[in-house]
Amino acid sequence: EILNYKKDGSTFWNELTITPIFDDANVLTNFIGIQNDITKRKESEQKTKESEEMLRAVYDVIPIGISVLDRNGAIIDCNNASEKLLGVTRQEHLSRCYNDEKWSIVRPDMSVLAYDEYSSVIALQNKQTTLNKEVGLIKESGVTWLSVSAMPVAYQHIGVIMTYVD
Repeated sequence: EILNYKKDGSTFWNELTITPIFDDANVLTNFIGIQNDITKRKESEQKTKESEEMLRAVYDVIPIGISVLDRNGAIIDCNNASEKLLGVTRQEHLSRCYNDEKWSIVRPDMSVLAYDEYSSVIALQNKQTTLNKEVGLIKESGVTWLSVSAMPVAYQHIGVIMTYVD
């Protein structure tokens, strides 16, 4: 890929393929070059990159915890707010699953929340959205009360998007 300049000073991108031509004695005699204008593709790639960078910036600074689960319930991504709200590092979070025994979740009356009542389980197994379910996450430092939502997603390998706020 080569950035070229036109006489008027504007630029365009070329994809260039050059193939050497040899004679019977294996002496280089010529080249054949094929070029393809890829300016629109490069512009599209740049716009996509900028869009991804903007979305990543929003994802990482928004004060709402976000966890992305695959179709098997493994946590495959999380944002910075999730670490703070859940009290686990990104690495610890990504090593867990939606039904991990390390989660200790209670109802507002402090009774233990049954596994099948977890928002993530309802979204993943029943394909149902749960919105603003109040739960307590028991940690060494005490209980963090969260409003949890979980939405099933049918996009590539993603199964559920979870959000939570303090």
